[in-house]
Amino acid sequence: MACNVSIAEEAADAFARSVEYVAFVLKELSAANEMMIAFDGFIARISQVPESCPLCQERTLANLHVHKAHIKKTLLFTK
Repeated sequence: MACNVSIAEEAADAFARSVEYVAFVLKELSAANEMMIAFDGFIARISQVPESCPLCQERTLANLHVHKAHIKKTLLFTK
């Protein structure tokens, strides 16, 4: 079942800073591009198959069928 994916503003900012660091400080443009492609692929997969991430353990969120993914210090919630 397809779902909407919400990315917290803080998570989006942190990801953007990570990509900028790889691209401009480390001067690895292809690696930065691969990061963005991998992230977009993850979002596409999780939006189509949210069950691949566990339900939130908080009862209220679990009852709303909210799923959570923890990716290297970043939380992603889907419903």
